[in-house]
Formats: sequence, C-alpha cells, structure tokens
Amino acid sequence: MNASPALGAWPARTSLVHGRAYVEACAAWLSETVARYLRNLRLISECESAMIAAGVRFARSSDAW
Repeated sequence: MNASPALGAWPARTSLVHGRAYVEACAAWLSETVARYLRNLRLISECESAMIAAGVRFARSSDAW
C-alpha cells in the first residue's frame, strides 16, 4: 500500500478517474488557467485596497456576510 500522510493509506490498485486525452487537454490549459486566476486575484486585491483606502466597508469572507 502507498501511504499519504494527509489522506492515510491508498489501496494497492487504483482506477483512473479521467482518460488520458482529458488529462492531456487539462495539462495543456493549465498555464493559461493559472495566469487567468492570478490576474483575477490581483484585480480583486487592487479593488479591495481601493475600497479600504476609500473607507468602504465590505465583507472579506462569506462568513462575514
């Protein structure tokens, strides 16, 4: 058995969840997906900074809504 500290023991045999073509397509899009995520994260951070500077109150997490 393979062991993972976070998940415990893995079964000796595992099944593929996705086919090779799907995995390869996702791998091909990964760099663009990460870049888009980081652009969006930067935009959100800039907007939050502007709102803080302007004294606008807003929920910083869904728990604060």
